[in-house]
Amino acid sequence: MKTLLYFSISLILYSQFSFTQSAKLDTQEVKVLKQIWGKLGLEDKNEWDFDKDPCSPGRWQLFVVCDCSFESNTTCRVTQMYVFRSYFGSLLAECDLGKTKSCS
Repeated sequence: MKTLLYFSISLILYSQFSFTQSAKLDTQEVKVLKQIWGKLGLEDKNEWDFDKDPCSPGRWQLFVVCDCSFESNTTCRVTQMYVFRSYFGSLLAECDLGKTKSCS
């Protein structure tokens, strides 16, 4: 009985882990995020590694919120982006990418 319980829990955890690993940010959105990062003059900061998916675990999760429920949980979209004035001096702006005009 313990073996069956252990196997069931392991299978559930593995399936959850593999589903979260498969979702990736759309490549066009990665390009836009790079442009935003560059326009803010932050490309020299080492806070964001664009060689890795911005929606995957990492320090850059402090900057973006992703929704990975698109295309059968295989595609992520950035729903919010935070820019803190610690790069400039306190909270600068919170951009809701659903309303991109507020970020210009």
